[in-house]
Amino acid sequence: MRALLVNPSQFRAYGVQMPTPYPPLGLLSIGAVWRRLGVQVRYLDMDLDGPDGLDRLVREFRPDVLGVTATTPVFTDAEAVARRVRGIVPGVYPIIGGPHATAYPSDVLASGDFQAAVVGEGEETACEIIDRLDRGDRDLTGVRGTWFRRQGEVVSNPRRPLIRDLDSLPFPDRSLLPGLDAYSPPDAIRRPVATVMASRGCPGRCTFCCSPAAFGAVVRYRKVESVVEEIREAIEIHGAREIHFADDSLTEDKAWTLELCAGLRAAEFPVQYMFMNGLRVNRVDGEMLRALRSIGMENVGFGIESGSPRILEALRKGIDLEEARRNIQLAKSLGFATWCFFIIGSPGETDESAMETIDFAKRANPDFAKFFVFKPFPGTRAYRELAESGHLVNYERDLTGIYTRPVHVLDEMGPDRMMYWLRRANREFYLRPRKIADHARRIRSVTQLRYNLRSLRFVVGMMLRAA
Repeated sequence: MRALLVNPSQFRAYGVQMPTPYPPLGLLSIGAVWRRLGVQVRYLDMDLDGPDGLDRLVREFRPDVLGVTATTPVFTDAEAVARRVRGIVPGVYPIIGGPHATAYPSDVLASGDFQAAVVGEGEETACEIIDRLDRGDRDLTGVRGTWFRRQGEVVSNPRRPLIRDLDSLPFPDRSLLPGLDAYSPPDAIRRPVATVMASRGCPGRCTFCCSPAAFGAVVRYRKVESVVEEIREAIEIHGAREIHFADDSLTEDKAWTLELCAGLRAAEFPVQYMFMNGLRVNRVDGEMLRALRSIGMENVGFGIESGSPRILEALRKGIDLEEARRNIQLAKSLGFATWCFFIIGSPGETDESAMETIDFAKRANPDFAKFFVFKPFPGTRAYRELAESGHLVNYERDLTGIYTRPVHVLDEMGPDRMMYWLRRANREFYLRPRKIADHARRIRSVTQLRYNLRSLRFVVGMMLRAA
C-alpha cells in the first residue's frame, strides 16, 4: 500500500504571500502511524514543491491513497490537489482531514473530490481506513470518525472517542520532510525549528475557536519522558536548533508544566524554546513563568482578544483584564518576549470597544501585538449565531484567511469600519518611538533581523491596506 500525504497551499489561510512557516504536525503523525503498519508513505508541501512537483511525484510514486489536510480557507486548494492527483491516478482513494473536515464533513464531500473525511483526531481512524482499503474494501461503514461517499451518497459514522493515551502514538515522522530548514517560522531566532505538541485539548469556551471540536475540552498530556525524547530526536536526527510548542493549553496543569520544565532542564538540550500559540493568561503565575524561563523559553503569548469587558463576556473568554496586564508585565520583567493577540470586529464590537482594545494594548505594552479581524469558522458558536442572524455577508471559504477582509457585518459596524480599526490598531501600537527603539534593541541574530524586517513589511502592509 502506497500513501501520499499533501499539505495544500497556505496562501489563502493568510491572504498574503509569505514563506511557509511550519510543517503540518497532523499529517506527519498520520504518516508515522501508517509507516508503523508497513505503508509506504511520501509527503509533499504545495508551497514548497508546487503543482509540477506534485505531478512528478504522483507519476513516479503512483499512490493508492491520498491524504490531505485543510483549514477552512485552504479547502479550495485541497480540492484542487485531489482533482490533480485523481487526474493522474484515477483509482487513488482521496481522504481529507483537519479542522474544516471536522467542522463540516458534509461540505468537504459535496463535490465528490474526496471519498472520505476524517472527523476529529485522525491517527486511529486513519489506521482503520488503511486496514479496510488494504483488504480491498472501500466501504467504510462502521469506521468511527469518518464520513464517506457510497454510490454517490454521503454516509456518516459516529464520532470516535478521543485518544486517551497520547503516548501510544509514534512521534510525528519528520523524516518525511525535505528538511526542517525548508520552513520559515516568523518569530524564530535560530533555524532550523522543530514543532512539538505535548498535549491536546483546551478547556476554554471561546465562541470563535474550533480547536475543542477536534481535540476536546479536557487537556490530555503526554508523559514528560516522551516529550523529552521527541525533542532529543528532533535535535540529534533532524538538526533542530529551536523548539516551538504548538499546544493550545500547555500550562493548564501547573504540576505537569513544572515537571516538563524540570525534565528539559535536566536534559540540557542546546536549543531555545518558543510558544507558537497564546497561553491562557489566567493559567500562569510567577512560579510557572520562572520555570519556563529557566529552560530557555524565549517568548510567551496571551490571547487577550479585546480590551472591552463586555466583548470578553460575549466571547466567553473568561479572563480579567487587570490580571492579564499584571501577568504581561511579570513576563516582561522575567525577560520573555511578550506577545498579545487581539481581535477587531467581534460580535457586539463598536467604535468604543475597538478603542478600548487599542488602549489596553498600549497600556499593557507587550513587545508584540497581533491584531486580527474576527473570522467566524464553521463548527463554532460564533459562526452558528452569525449565520442564524443573517450577519454573514459574501461568506466564502476562500475569504476566511486570518489577514483577509471581514466576511460578516455587525449592527454597529460594517467591514470597512473593521478594517479602519485594524489599520489604526497597528499604527497606534507600533508607530510609537519607544516601541520602535525597543524592537531595534531586541534583535540578537541575523535570522531574527531578517524575520523582523519581514514582519515589519507585513505590519506596514496591514496599515496601508485599502479598505
